[in-house]
Amino acid sequence: MTDAADTVVTPEMNTKRYALRLITWSVCALVMGFVVYALVKQFRALDWSQVHFATAPALAAVACLFAVSAMQLVARWTLLIAYGYPLDWRIQLPAAWVPQLGKYVPGGIASVGGAVILLRKHGVPAAIGLTVSLLLDALAVMAGLIVSTPLLLWGPIRGRLPMAWLACIVMTLAGLVLLHPRVFVGMLNILLKRMKRQPITQVPPIARYLWPVIASFGQWVFAGFALWFMTSAVTPVTIQLLPLFIACAALAMTVSYLMPFAPGGLGIREALYLITLGPVIGAKVAIVVVAMRIVQTLIEVLLALVGAALLRRLAPPAA
Repeated sequence: MTDAADTVVTPEMNTKRYALRLITWSVCALVMGFVVYALVKQFRALDWSQVHFATAPALAAVACLFAVSAMQLVARWTLLIAYGYPLDWRIQLPAAWVPQLGKYVPGGIASVGGAVILLRKHGVPAAIGLTVSLLLDALAVMAGLIVSTPLLLWGPIRGRLPMAWLACIVMTLAGLVLLHPRVFVGMLNILLKRMKRQPITQVPPIARYLWPVIASFGQWVFAGFALWFMTSAVTPVTIQLLPLFIACAALAMTVSYLMPFAPGGLGIREALYLITLGPVIGAKVAIVVVAMRIVQTLIEVLLALVGAALLRRLAPPAA
């Protein structure tokens, strides 16, 4: 691994770095501007006398968002077990819930680094902690892209791309092949080498690798249910649209995660919801978009506070 202390920072490197930051923040500002404009337009088009908020579906959406966090916890737990570190739940919960607030720091590194530090304090080597964190993120992205492929079968897209069904099949099959641990870790190592980072040396066995994969898919299923329930709380939607909502949630959350310049995917996720769900539910999509962001942020803050409380109660680990 390249030592950061040995890297000589030249004025040209600084110029490129500042230029990249300027571009990314400009893109972020443009996206946020589009989202704010679209939301204001949708809110103005609403007939508020026809808006009725149902409590039961909203509570079901909240429960599903908690289930998303549970699936992420299961994925981390089982992957650590696969690498030989079956940690106590009092350590697992803070390691999963406290660092997740780091995704609201631009760059997307704080959440990974925080998890590695917490795990290292309780006996997990930094290399294993980093490997687990990278694999979890990469699995979530791959699963999200696979789950979102049914959007290619959506009517408006099929109308413009008649062969979209074939692309859906090919992308799904290719994604499943890439999820094989040896293929998946091999591709991730190629990326890490290009980034001059330490490659992953251990490949988990398939039997233990299966559970993190299932949990990675499970989080997107629950995210889709949460989106469908939250929409049901605002306007009637049929159960036949549930696959569309699952695909929309997977696409929006995955793409927003891949945009490190947007803290917590702010703006990116909302823009994709507006684009994909706007034609289905009309102006009420603005209420759904805002409600999903508020509820999910509150849940993440609550879980982080619970994790921080558990950290305080833990005895200092033995040297």
